[in-house]
Amino acid sequence: MRVALVVHAFPPEGNHGVENHTRALARALTAADGCSVEVFAPRDLQGFARGSQRREVSEGYGVTWLQADAETTEQERLAALRSFLERERPDVVHFQHLLGFGPDALRVPAELGLPCLHTAHDFHAAHETWTLVRPDLTPFACGDDEAQARTLRAQAFLDRIPSLGDHHGAVVAGQLGEASEQTLRGILAGEREDGLPEARARVRLRGQRFRDAFAHADARLATSRTLAQALTAALGRTVEFEPSGIERGRFAGLAPVRVPAPGAPLRIGFLGGLLKHKGVHVLLEAYERMTADAELHVHGASRDVVYTRLVRERAAALGAHVHGGYRAEDLPRLLEGVDVVCVPSLWSENAPYVIREAQAAGRVLVVADTPALRESFDEGQGGLFCPQGDAPALARALDRLASEEGLLGSLAASVEPPLGLEEEVERTLARYRDLCAHAGAARPRPIVPASVEPVRRLHEELDAMPTRELFERVLRGLGRLATCVGVEQDPTDLLAQVVGSGSPTRDLVLDRDRELRWLRATVASLEEERDEQARRADWQEAQAGEARRRASWAEERADAGTRSEGVERDWLRETLVDLEKERDWLKGQQEEAEATRAWLRATLDGVTREADWLRQRDEERTSELESLEQERTWLTEQRDAARSEADWLRGDAESAREEAAWLRAQKDALEAEAVGRRETDEERDAEAAWLREDGEAVRRENAWLRGRAEGAEAEAQALAAQRAEAERSLDVLRAERDWLQGLLETRREELRWLREQLTGEAVAAEEDPATDGAAIQAATEALHGELAAVRRHAAWLHEELAELVRGAGDPAPAGGGEPLASLGPEAAPRLLESLRGALDRARAELGWRRAEMAAARAGSDRLLARLAVPGLAERLRSWAEAPGAPAPPRPSQGGAPAAPESPSREEERP
Repeated sequence: MRVALVVHAFPPEGNHGVENHTRALARALTAADGCSVEVFAPRDLQGFARGSQRREVSEGYGVTWLQADAETTEQERLAALRSFLERERPDVVHFQHLLGFGPDALRVPAELGLPCLHTAHDFHAAHETWTLVRPDLTPFACGDDEAQARTLRAQAFLDRIPSLGDHHGAVVAGQLGEASEQTLRGILAGEREDGLPEARARVRLRGQRFRDAFAHADARLATSRTLAQALTAALGRTVEFEPSGIERGRFAGLAPVRVPAPGAPLRIGFLGGLLKHKGVHVLLEAYERMTADAELHVHGASRDVVYTRLVRERAAALGAHVHGGYRAEDLPRLLEGVDVVCVPSLWSENAPYVIREAQAAGRVLVVADTPALRESFDEGQGGLFCPQGDAPALARALDRLASEEGLLGSLAASVEPPLGLEEEVERTLARYRDLCAHAGAARPRPIVPASVEPVRRLHEELDAMPTRELFERVLRGLGRLATCVGVEQDPTDLLAQVVGSGSPTRDLVLDRDRELRWLRATVASLEEERDEQARRADWQEAQAGEARRRASWAEERADAGTRSEGVERDWLRETLVDLEKERDWLKGQQEEAEATRAWLRATLDGVTREADWLRQRDEERTSELESLEQERTWLTEQRDAARSEADWLRGDAESAREEAAWLRAQKDALEAEAVGRRETDEERDAEAAWLREDGEAVRRENAWLRGRAEGAEAEAQALAAQRAEAERSLDVLRAERDWLQGLLETRREELRWLREQLTGEAVAAEEDPATDGAAIQAATEALHGELAAVRRHAAWLHEELAELVRGAGDPAPAGGGEPLASLGPEAAPRLLESLRGALDRARAELGWRRAEMAAARAGSDRLLARLAVPGLAERLRSWAEAPGAPAPPRPSQGGAPAAPESPSREEERP
């Protein structure tokens, strides 16, 4: 049996629970008798073209890597998946996760006639936010689409804050400023409606896609009962509970849990991704609150570098140890180094493999109390449960394990071993065989002669063979053929010679292939022609039967004689009344259509005014942006000038210091000269006083210069702060300008749609629908002309009917022929048949008109559904339901006669 495992990531690129379990499952299936495994997973490697595939063999199974990055679309991944399945030809396809592939991946095996099953490890099949955690780390229920829409809107808001980095859709306390925190709370509370309708539509569309796609899965599995029940309700299809196993042999021989001696610390371990919804920060808070002696070891990594840095800084402050990422091979050694494994998850975690791995290692567990995690063990049987997100309660539980005598040992002794991987593989293989048997029974088998049966079986075998093995078989066959015919040539060269360009064998095969395609097309054409002839024969038989019924009816009417004339006259009157009612209904429809067109014109005027206001607002914002740009330029110039002045003041202060040094030198020289010349004490004292005063003045000048320099520095810093504030304001205004431009584009799309509804013509994307009033006026006049034609046609029909009634009731026709009573019973049926034919044609004409109007209405609704921009359909419905807005055209209260099918070419005009 050939099995294909499809997963969103695979070791060594992906090292989380699902990826490592897929690798373990591939190893175990490969070890089973008669089973070969191929794994398909995307991988981002440098040096390979996007969409390329590379196959390698690892541990006995094949791994096909799809070169994919963040820019690779779902359509490109699905095309690569299809080529992989067509090339490998597996007997069954097992999806471990659809992340990156989308729900339509389940359609690919169904289209190729391959049975497939899907195992859900989380809530991805029901919600885009598969953790069911809002950005403020509060959970929401599975199936709550409103909470999901608000979460998407809040995550989009967080994406616009660069300081959060790869935030994984959530923030912890202290990561946001007060204004951003308030905005986030408003979005989650539903107080901000901007973007929320689009998010709701996105959630509804995704849910419908997954519900439709999961109908193509032959089996739907979930690894916990809680998850199976939630997905069954969300998808509307049965999801079975199928637990996952682990390789228990990897943990055999580990040392038992070490009961700490008095004074020895309790060793607490966390193993998993450093993600906010994993609750590592809650564990650190609990560790800080602990009163007993303990040491904390955190093993894991994440691309959320901001949160990782916060965890490391917090752990360093508390004396905890953060060891970074680890490989699956290191897990037994890491578990042996701890006494307690803590799982403080804040999300609705399903069935984490770390719990089963800790149980296999005999470690005690402290786990968040959620319905799915409650399925892992019973309270007191190998572990304890704590309220989700409650750090004080978690600290108390850990203190109990560290200080309560005998508790840790009794819990370690009561740990129950988890499900083994070999048991999961046994059940999985049985499910694979059932799916393959069911698919084989449902696959049609052609009935061929007994002599052709071996060839048919060989063809099925070759068709199901992987392309790689098929080529190997061809090469081996060519080698044996060359040996038999005595040709000393390499099989590869012989194959190239046989099927290469210009080879007679290749040309013959291509000719036979073209002939086969032509024959198939001819047979299909003949079958279609045969079906068409059968349908025509049935129609002709029905027409003949109808003609026979009419002839019988005419004979009965002729036998009735004069009595039928009164009945026919009554029937004509009733028909005329019905036609008058239908005419009134058509008039009502016309009035409603005119009211609708008036409402559309009023709406168009309102939207045009709103578009003009948006243009004016955009121009005002543009002018404000230009003013801010000028102000920023001025601030930059002021800052540069202040820096220049500060540099000048520094230079001036340096000159003053040099001058003071020179004055001191002069003072010393003068004092020496005064001593040498033996001047009088008065002169020496006067000169010394002058020098002291001069030095004091120089010192004051130096102090003033230093103060001036410090003031210039402070002014430069203030100018820099003003510039930074101006740049932030400029960024805000730019974001608002982009929003206004998007809103203006939405209004333009609404105008384009309104013009198309009024004119009936498509509007090119480069045209401005708000400036072309002539086309709308011309379309309105054309509609008025069509309405006038309909009124004239109705008047003509009325006159024709009146003429027919007068001709049936007058004793003599207006043209001077014989009276109706004198024509005798032979002519009466012909005349009555003529009258009935005329009335049927008139009724068909009216019905055709009504059907045409109904079809136009349905077409306009479909056009609205296809062309309306996001949110426009809801906006139009809200306008239609607003007070004073005309209701869509509907039939009158009494209802109109049922519209017949479109008339034939002969019945289009009387």
